[in-house]
Amino acid sequence: MDKDSKIDWVILLLYFVLLVIGWLNLYATDYNEKNFILFGSNAGKQLVWIVISISIGIIILFFDSHFFSTFAYAIYSLVIFFLVIVLFYGTIVHGSRSWIELGGLRLQPAELAKFATALALAKYFSSFHFVWNWSNLKHILIAFAIVLLPFLLIVLEPDMGSALVFFAFLFVFYREGMSGYWLILFFIVISAAIFSLLINVLWLLLIYIGLALIITWLFYGYKKALSVFLIIAAIFTFLYMWTLVIHYHRIDILIIVSVIIASIYFLFYIFKHNLKYAFHIIFVFYLAIFISYSSDFLYHNILKEHQRERIDLILNKINDPKGVGYNLHQSKIAISSGGLWGKGWLKGTITKYDFVPEENTDFVYCTFAEEWGFIGTLVIFLLYFLLIARIIYIAELQHSVFTRVYGYSVASIIFFHVAINIGMTVGVFPIIGIPLPFFSYGGSAMLGFTILIFILLNLDKKRHVLI
Repeated sequence: MDKDSKIDWVILLLYFVLLVIGWLNLYATDYNEKNFILFGSNAGKQLVWIVISISIGIIILFFDSHFFSTFAYAIYSLVIFFLVIVLFYGTIVHGSRSWIELGGLRLQPAELAKFATALALAKYFSSFHFVWNWSNLKHILIAFAIVLLPFLLIVLEPDMGSALVFFAFLFVFYREGMSGYWLILFFIVISAAIFSLLINVLWLLLIYIGLALIITWLFYGYKKALSVFLIIAAIFTFLYMWTLVIHYHRIDILIIVSVIIASIYFLFYIFKHNLKYAFHIIFVFYLAIFISYSSDFLYHNILKEHQRERIDLILNKINDPKGVGYNLHQSKIAISSGGLWGKGWLKGTITKYDFVPEENTDFVYCTFAEEWGFIGTLVIFLLYFLLIARIIYIAELQHSVFTRVYGYSVASIIFFHVAINIGMTVGVFPIIGIPLPFFSYGGSAMLGFTILIFILLNLDKKRHVLI
């Protein structure tokens, strides 16, 4: 680093504060007054990884800022290579072939894929004057492909938790010009998938038709909405009468066929002079149907039993606090027992006596909540908020497209991790195995988050330099 370099000390300070609090919390999960050896515990191992990560972070600060843009694709390709290798030669842990053994250390390429993908995406967006519109469809598809490739490879391990993190890049796409319409579609997809697991598909179809008719009413008036309803009803009645003869009993398929036939009539007759909203309504309707059936098929034919049970638990389809719901049940007890001020450091009884499995990885948040209470968790939320807000602020100050895109990628990844991990421990999201940044035990995650932060610090230190 030369004398003109300026490190953002706010980000660096927040990083170290979270790192120290996270390690102290991890120490609390391991501590045993009668028999405790620091370097024989997870806290001791994590301390080694913290030293390694900080050392690598400091080395990163001494790199020339242009290094990361010049070799972004090379770094991405190397990590993709490791993601392929791990599928064939990786070590299986908890049913997932996600780890590469390096001597006495285990490395999880999926954690490194996050910063590598952020670099590749930043490089691609900064390579030309990118404008997010249909005339640039080729470039948009390539940008999605950069994210989807590591996502699919991680799904094959299978490690759905790490794979889902790559949805965070949707926020980056939105910042770079993607219409909010696509974010809305994303949430429609998620909602349709959830509803398909809660509601009978026949009732779901009727709900979708009802919503489509209401939207048609709002945009085109009640007369056209009524005509749409009557046409669908007439076609369905005809098909239903015909199927009584051949003894066909899939009412949901009849409804779908009725809507498909009616849609052709809608587009070429009723809405032929104003297709914009009609096309969107029909497209979203078909998308919701497709996602509902796909989710139902995935749930019953692809997901393993323990994965289905975790989803059922979140959706309140089952209540099994002594079986599949044990982890979540104990986590909620630990969090609620912390009260306002908590029980104090090293005084958490539920987590200290191992009532909560995975208390130093997936459920590390409940350990902190039990010992430091509601006030303590507010402080952690504030620290994460300040870190993410500062990263976004720094990203917006950049003259370089490369650094801006990379900065938003870092903020989005950290936000996704924090939201999903804490959501898991309180029962908002399914338990998918995703670490809490700087808190959860795991060397690969610690290294990955540190590299994310320190590359951003490196890129930001010469903000006036265009990459």
